[in-house]
Amino acid sequence: MALQKTGSVRYVRSDRRRKLTAALRATYGDTCWICNEPMLFGSENGQHPRHSSLEHIKPVREGGRCTLNNLRLTHRACNIQRGVDARRQRNRRKDLSENYGN
Repeated sequence: MALQKTGSVRYVRSDRRRKLTAALRATYGDTCWICNEPMLFGSENGQHPRHSSLEHIKPVREGGRCTLNNLRLTHRACNIQRGVDARRQRNRRKDLSENYGN
């Protein structure tokens, strides 16, 4: 599978993304994996907070892959918030280990 890298974020190419999205919709439906609310799909640019987004269950930075087993559909906003929460948690663990030697 071809990945493009822009900065520190990896993007699945659009043709592959469409195929993955269709397969995920067929398997799991049209609701967000995180909040279980309906998502927006379509030809818009994808910037709406309720537009669908591919979420890695196991993050790519931890060895997760872009496969159906490791991907779920989420709202763009839910995906972003989950990433923010994960970064905060990593930073807390890092601070604790630096300050207390754990």
